[in-house]
Amino acid sequence: MIALLNRIRFRTKLPLLIACAALLGGSAVGLISDRTATEQIKISIDGQLAAHVSTRVEALRTLSESIARDLQVFKSSPAVSQALTSFVAGWTDLGEDAGGQLRALYIEGNPHPPQRRDHLEHAEDASLYSVAHSFYHPRLRRHRDIMGYADLMLLSPDGLVLYSVAKANDFAHRIDDEGFAGEPVQAAFQAARRREDAPFVFTDLAETYRLGERSIVGAVASALKRPDGALLGFLVFVIDIGRVNDTLADGQGFGETGQTFLVGADGLLRSRLRPPQEPRVLQQAVEVAPVAWAIDGASGVERVDWQPPGTTSGRDTIIAYGPAELLGLRYAVIAETPASEVFAPLTSMRRVGLAAGIGVLLVLAVLSFLLVRAITEPLDRSTSALRRLRNGDLSVETPMANRTDEIGDLESAVAAFKSAIATREMADRRLRRAKEEADAANRAKSDFLAVMSHEVRTPLHGVLGLLDLIEEDALTKRQSDALDRAKLSSQSLLGILNDILDLSKIEAGELLVANEAVDVRELARSVTNAYSGIALQKGLELTCSVEPEVPVCILSDPLRLRQILWNLINNAIKFTDAGSVVLTVRRAAGRIEFSVSDTGIGISQESLARLFEPFQQGDASTTRRFGGTGLGLSISQRLAELLDGTIEAESELGRGARFTLRVPGTEVEAPELAASPSPDVRPVLLDEARAGPELLPETGGRQQTAGDPARGRVLIAEDDPTGAFVLQQVLAREGYRTTVAQDGRDALKALGGGGYDLLITDYHMPGLNGIDLMRRLRASPENARLPIIALTADARESTSARCRAAGASVTMTKPVAKGRLVETIGRLIGDGPAAAQPQASPPSASTSSPESSPDERPDGSESEPAVFDPAYLNAIFASLEEARATIDEFLEDMTAKIERTAEALEMGETAELAAEAHRAASACFFMGAMQLGACWRALEAGASKGDRAACSARHAELAEHLAVLRETIARRLLH
Repeated sequence: MIALLNRIRFRTKLPLLIACAALLGGSAVGLISDRTATEQIKISIDGQLAAHVSTRVEALRTLSESIARDLQVFKSSPAVSQALTSFVAGWTDLGEDAGGQLRALYIEGNPHPPQRRDHLEHAEDASLYSVAHSFYHPRLRRHRDIMGYADLMLLSPDGLVLYSVAKANDFAHRIDDEGFAGEPVQAAFQAARRREDAPFVFTDLAETYRLGERSIVGAVASALKRPDGALLGFLVFVIDIGRVNDTLADGQGFGETGQTFLVGADGLLRSRLRPPQEPRVLQQAVEVAPVAWAIDGASGVERVDWQPPGTTSGRDTIIAYGPAELLGLRYAVIAETPASEVFAPLTSMRRVGLAAGIGVLLVLAVLSFLLVRAITEPLDRSTSALRRLRNGDLSVETPMANRTDEIGDLESAVAAFKSAIATREMADRRLRRAKEEADAANRAKSDFLAVMSHEVRTPLHGVLGLLDLIEEDALTKRQSDALDRAKLSSQSLLGILNDILDLSKIEAGELLVANEAVDVRELARSVTNAYSGIALQKGLELTCSVEPEVPVCILSDPLRLRQILWNLINNAIKFTDAGSVVLTVRRAAGRIEFSVSDTGIGISQESLARLFEPFQQGDASTTRRFGGTGLGLSISQRLAELLDGTIEAESELGRGARFTLRVPGTEVEAPELAASPSPDVRPVLLDEARAGPELLPETGGRQQTAGDPARGRVLIAEDDPTGAFVLQQVLAREGYRTTVAQDGRDALKALGGGGYDLLITDYHMPGLNGIDLMRRLRASPENARLPIIALTADARESTSARCRAAGASVTMTKPVAKGRLVETIGRLIGDGPAAAQPQASPPSASTSSPESSPDERPDGSESEPAVFDPAYLNAIFASLEEARATIDEFLEDMTAKIERTAEALEMGETAELAAEAHRAASACFFMGAMQLGACWRALEAGASKGDRAACSARHAELAEHLAVLRETIARRLLH
């Protein structure tokens, strides 16, 4: 965050900071105010809702007491008992069909509509029942209306409805018949008959039941007895839902849309909804947790997401709940109101606050703009002056310090800074001139050393080659001894030249190091084995010790490590006449220590101080006695620094010396393909172990000549002339007879005559390609067992798998290492026909896994391919000068191929473009033009996919890569 602010201009940063501070402050105040207001409103609403519920609970308690009191008044009234007695007498007087007669008179013959049946005071007959009805009915109806009940009924002890004010459907029936199951009156009667001594029995039924226009919520029944205690009958009040709704203020809750509900223990509604909603009752389930809590006796206020009855969707709702008692039964009183309605004033206040905040921000923006302008203008003048001073413009006019504040101090400092810069600039110019002169002298020295070493190396390689040729002749013992001394002297001279060349490379910054897995134990063994013979000749004991905690492999450059250790051991043996030389490898502080100790002449403390300087030795007597240039330790120290390591020396004169090399100890896994160390490593000729700007002659000492039939005949199917030429030369030097076929069809014709021991075929060829060639050969009985090596520039495993499926004995990726190619040919021809059978399963890594692609390092990590790597030319020619004609021909061919592919690209002939690019890539890999070959390969891939845009981009790079290649080869030829 700090870094981001530092990149923003002050004129932008200050207003932003002011705005952010105002915004954060205003937001904090707003949030706190909003939180406080919300809590206050919530507390207020919670209190009001809780009071509302408490009021309704108290009203229900009052209603319950009123109903119980009404019932008690009726029970104790003699008129009710007399009325019941009169109705019993009238019923008896009507005979067996009394019920039918009464229903016919008071229901079927009632002239009033069903909702007004109670207005018929007596029927048109003179029965005792009608007389009693005309006397008692007006009084009982008036009491019912005053008390607000839906019906008032008198029942006989056995459940016969003797009288009903409302003349409902159960009038003149036996109320406990199955046809009236579920009606409140039946339930109340049955409960009262079971509990005759109870003051009353209230039955709450959660089913829809209507009495005319009235909705019924339940019934209250009580037994009527004579003064002697005998059961006279039962008095039943049918309770209208209207009384409950009146008690609940007609369902109104808090606010404009809030509602109040009476909910039974079964979770069903017992009251109407708030008008103008449909007056549904006893039908809707109220599914919200506070109902159960209230039934259990709890009360409180909760905020829930809920869809109240009568609404169409869920909403954020505030609910107050509490328990209520009605005639002995427990209910839940629920009062709800939408949260949006409650917090509507707060929402309006938020809008007003937002508008006010925006206004404050606008005012602050104007003020901050004025403030920033007053500050940044003088700062801009000072920074502009500083910027021009930094760019060396001393003619800038520094701002005048006409202010007394901090900005005035800054302007004075800028003026002083200008004066100091002018003085320092003069001193810097003098120092740069001196440095340039010193660098020029150093470059001249390095160039001189490089040129002289190369000029001497060229004839010296010729001398070594002639000595190798002479060694092959029959010589006398005296001549052999003289030849050995001449070779030893030449090799020593070459070692000195290599040291001088390494030093010049290091000083010029041209020496690069690799980064790959190094087997520490194998490295130590091979180094000591290389010098074991020399140590034995001097009578010295040369030993190697590797401690167990040393990892198997570390990440480093094996070539440079070996070069340093060779130098240290060589010096130890050289300066030790008796005793031992010990190489110890151990792990300390996360690094690997290679320690070389000897019992030699030792080094004085004065000499130790300058031991690692170039051309320095212990003293003049050391140079006269032991020889040498004094470059070995200097080169070793600089190589160690390139490896991110160090070299230290400890010694006392006459008591031996110890040199310790410390390098990073990054542990890595051992590579799957580990090349076996060469048993005849020659430590003196260090430069032979690495690729250099010169090409070294072969010194393997083979006695067979090119074309020797004993080595076998090899057919090369390669459409690229350069690649075919290189393969011919490599195999000819190894004693093989070779024939070149331009494509697959020529190869088939040549193989038809027989006489070939092995076929090397390219993957891509015009006409008949390598895949089809191998398939035809495997299909013919004559060549079914012929050993075949398939060469491809594509390092993908899928390409190798296709080659193996087509019948290749071994698949190799261009450029192929010469040693591996020769070894593979020898194995395939030497093992007989059985060894050439195509492999049905994936081959072993040692024989057929693809080599590293030219744009990959051996450890699998991607790396930029080399511009020029003359590995194959090294196997054919003694020097680059000798290969000049071949190189020139190759460069001219590349120029022609670029022109031909340009025409193919313009014509849109992608197939021809891909074929030409493949041939060019093969030629480049054989000649060591790795970057140019990689570019041709990318062009081939784009052409194969038909991607003309990619082809155009790659083709544009070809000329540039070719120019770089020409320059690199010319520079190497010059050296």
